[in-house]
Amino acid sequence: MLLNARRVDNAEGVPERILLAIEDITERIEAQTHLRASETQSRELAERFRFLAESMPQKIFTAKPNGDIDYFNRQWIEFTGLSFEQIRDWGWLQFVHPEDVEENIRRWQHSIDTQEPFYMEHRFLRIDGQYRWHVSRAVPMLDAEGKVLMWIGSNTEIEEVRQAKVEAERASRAKDEFLAALSHELRTPLTPVLMMASALESDPTVQPEVREQLG
Repeated sequence: MLLNARRVDNAEGVPERILLAIEDITERIEAQTHLRASETQSRELAERFRFLAESMPQKIFTAKPNGDIDYFNRQWIEFTGLSFEQIRDWGWLQFVHPEDVEENIRRWQHSIDTQEPFYMEHRFLRIDGQYRWHVSRAVPMLDAEGKVLMWIGSNTEIEEVRQAKVEAERASRAKDEFLAALSHELRTPLTPVLMMASALESDPTVQPEVREQLG
């Protein structure tokens, strides 16, 4: 309860009575308590997320509903050699390979507009000047009404996987070319023999027994 008191004076300014007002503020106190508890819980969850993100080997990021990046974990800072202030919001486009930028923007904007998960394989510039292939994924976190609260994403390097795939494709092409050449070489020596046999088979001067064997 909240007690309010106010003195009431008469015309001569002499205190005459006191007015008391009692207000039930139970709901207000409960609401404030709930709000403080919710804020505390939110801070604890945020701290746990940051701790988890900083501990993971993958590169982690979060973004606002409009797509502006508002967090990169330390793996990103170490990989690019850039500060968070340099790559926040849409500044991260500076380390995307020039050939991947346009498609990257298109897919990211599409996910923002449709709330569909983001996925792309693209190249990022490492601190040593080398571009490395990554697979990037991001999903939206929604509230009870289905509105996007934030985006959570990860970027995993797949450079070795891509290189292995390229080598496997190169080896497969080399094998196919070798087999085609071998098949051609095996068929070519028989061509004159087959042509001669065909000519003898149609030659009327050749004895019937020989033509029958050739056929």
